[in-house]
Amino acid sequence: MPAKTVVFTSTRKFDGQDFRWITSGEYIQMSGRAGRRGKDDKGIVIQMLDENMEPDIAKNMIYGASDPLFSSYHVGYNMVLNMLRVEDANPENLIRSSFHQFQQERDAPELERQAVELRKEASSVVIEHGDAVQEYDKLSKLLSVKKKEINSIIMRPEFCLPFLHGGRLIRVNCDDIDWGWGVLVNVSKLNSSSSGKNHKAKVIDTNLIRSKDDDKELEYVADVLLEVWLSSNADGQILPSIKPKPSRNDATDKDGRSELVVVHVAFDSIIAMSTIRLRIPKNLTSDTQKQEVLSNISEVCRRFEPPTGEGIPLLDIDADFSIPSNLVANLLPVRDDLEIRISKNILHNLPSKERLLELYNLKMKLIKESDNCMHKAKDSQAVAMKEQLKKMKRVLRKLDFINAENVLAPKGRFSCELTTADELVLTNMVFDGVFNELTVPQTVALLSCFVHKEESKNNNNNNMRSDMQAPFRQLQSVARNVAKICFDVRLITDEDEYVSAFSPGLVDVTYAWCTGAKFADICKLTDAFEGNIIRVLRRLEELLRQLASASLAIGNAELKDMFEQGSMKIRRGVVFAASLYL
Repeated sequence: MPAKTVVFTSTRKFDGQDFRWITSGEYIQMSGRAGRRGKDDKGIVIQMLDENMEPDIAKNMIYGASDPLFSSYHVGYNMVLNMLRVEDANPENLIRSSFHQFQQERDAPELERQAVELRKEASSVVIEHGDAVQEYDKLSKLLSVKKKEINSIIMRPEFCLPFLHGGRLIRVNCDDIDWGWGVLVNVSKLNSSSSGKNHKAKVIDTNLIRSKDDDKELEYVADVLLEVWLSSNADGQILPSIKPKPSRNDATDKDGRSELVVVHVAFDSIIAMSTIRLRIPKNLTSDTQKQEVLSNISEVCRRFEPPTGEGIPLLDIDADFSIPSNLVANLLPVRDDLEIRISKNILHNLPSKERLLELYNLKMKLIKESDNCMHKAKDSQAVAMKEQLKKMKRVLRKLDFINAENVLAPKGRFSCELTTADELVLTNMVFDGVFNELTVPQTVALLSCFVHKEESKNNNNNNMRSDMQAPFRQLQSVARNVAKICFDVRLITDEDEYVSAFSPGLVDVTYAWCTGAKFADICKLTDAFEGNIIRVLRRLEELLRQLASASLAIGNAELKDMFEQGSMKIRRGVVFAASLYL
């Protein structure tokens, strides 16, 4: 469709998520259509601007670099079958030589170089008492896991509720983020009608502190007075989200302020309950009363926490909680043993313990990143789509297209000629005799379901001709059987989606065209655009020629003649005009 002039009424487009400026590649693709070959010595491109456009955007649009190329290469059943029919041909060799494989392997040298550099950097980190540090870190992590398991039992409502009274000093830690010590204000039992979805919303609405990975429905919530950090935006407006109060050395949160806030806390985020209970005012709305509570918490920490004390006293699992021994019998001895082994480690009392552990974690992080880079490099050098190719061969064997030795059966030879439509469904329909009882117009109309993919109001089998409904149900039945086999080998994830891809939206249109109707008349039978109708009819004619060639390959002259007649009947009129160049 040649044009002398191209007019951009807008240089923005919707990309599925948002309106954006068109890229340089898109601009060149559309503007490049201006100028008719043999008639114009230049093409005219007009941009109509109804909004401000920065000079850099305009320059990049007109003179910018081309859009990057990404391979859309995919393995089809027709390709696999045609490769298998050639002796010594291997589909993997074709994939290995593809641009898709080249793009996948392109990053391998850079990933390997990064892996080597990360290893060198890790080896340059020298740690004193290396073995002791490694053992200490391993034991500490094991101890942390065991403590979490024990705490999950302690924080069951039947065990912890008797101790959750107002004023109790408790420590909150969620997903390894320490929120520090707070004062319990109240415990709320949630309504049985409340769902987990409602409480997920509370994470945003009412600042619920709970594990991100925990999808269990909450039964109880503890209201805890915590000192938190309220961040602010560039305008100084306080944001509704909260964070743990940063340490004095932490400069990541410069904008915001510290404040005492009553926060909802899930029981699984409470890691310690103190024997200490503070007196709390009945009303916590005023800053004076909140400051009084904060001063009490600070005083407790000053008295009991190192270096002045041995830590805030905690409720004891054996002496205070009434937990059946069988629930913790396997956990407590392991915990005690790990604590003894940690205390005997030479690192335990070293002043430089924290620095050495920091260095060790840094070294382990570098080694892990190096291993990840090497793993990605090896994956990128592996043959792309190798697993997909194996699954496709399994499907072909189950449908009797090839035998156990990968030799083509009659179905496979038939499918080798088909590239325009779904080879599996169409071949099975032919071998099941679906087309044997159909007339030429019915055959053409049924085949339109393979090439028509656009959404339409007519995509409902209840609206089609009555004599076409039974053949269409046969098509759906064959497609359902193929979909089940593809689903079993994990090539598709949705059987219904596969079956619904065969659209009956242009069955009546192609039937009328095949019986001699005018193009203006068939356009009235559907809401599809004229260009879509033309494209479907042209692809349908191509499919009919391929089916005639495939029928000849298996020696079925009757089918060959029927498909050729269908091709001749639809190859007429404006649809198959030699050129639209006017």
